[in-house]
Amino acid sequence: MTPTAWKACLSRFPWPRAWVEKLQYQKNQAGNLIKALSGRSPMSPVQVVGYMDPCPVENLIFLSARYPGTLLARRVRGYLRQWSKVQPVLTGEDLKALGYAPGQGFGKMLRALRQGRLEGKLHTRAQEKQYLREKFPRTNQDQ
Repeated sequence: MTPTAWKACLSRFPWPRAWVEKLQYQKNQAGNLIKALSGRSPMSPVQVVGYMDPCPVENLIFLSARYPGTLLARRVRGYLRQWSKVQPVLTGEDLKALGYAPGQGFGKMLRALRQGRLEGKLHTRAQEKQYLREKFPRTNQDQ
C-alpha cells in the first residue's frame, strides 16, 4: 500500500491519535522485518530472535500467513515454535543467591545466558553458572 493510500485508509476511521500512531509503528516494524528476514543471508537463531522479540505475536503470525512458503515464514515459524521459548535456567533469584548485586546488570547477564542457549553453547544449570563466573566476575564490592 502506498503511503498516500495508507493515510487515506486511516483517515476513514475516527480513531484516537495514539491508535493511528501505533498502527503506523506496527506497519513500519513489519516492513523492517520483511526486509531484514527475507534475505537469503544465513541468520543465526540469535539474530532472528533479536528481530522478532520486540514484535507482537499477532504481527509475526500475520507475516507468516501473508508470505507462505517463504524464508520469512520459515524463520517466523522457527521463532514461534522454538527460539522464542528458549530461556536460561537461572533466574534473578539465582543470581542473587550466587552473590551478584541486584540491578541493571541482571538483565545483561540473563540476556547473555539466553544467547548462549540459543547458540547451543549452554545446556545445563552448571554451565550457566560457570559462564557467569567467567564473563561476569564479581568484584570485591559484590562479595
